[in-house]
Amino acid sequence: MFALSDSHMFYSSHMEAYVGKQPEGPFQKETTAQSVVERLSQQIYGTNRNITTHNWFTSMELVESLKRNKLTLLGIIRKTRDSFFWNLCKIMADLLVLRCLGFLMIQH
Repeated sequence: MFALSDSHMFYSSHMEAYVGKQPEGPFQKETTAQSVVERLSQQIYGTNRNITTHNWFTSMELVESLKRNKLTLLGIIRKTRDSFFWNLCKIMADLLVLRCLGFLMIQH
């Protein structure tokens, strides 16, 4: 079961059951992680809210898609999932540690 839930009011506004691969026909929906998040979040497009997801849903493509629709994403990216984004996160974490220690070094 997939759900779009409000973290402050604790209610689900949109839910979708996962039924596996669907047969051909007019009601067939794509069941990829990105398409599920996009379908569930359509009703809040343009509201500048944050979507928090499990690592199965999180990808750079989803981040870019939600950004185009004025939403942000918080989720875990595994090292094996998206190496470009993982390297970027590692660089940002290193910069954050250096800044907290009173240093800010940017290497080219």
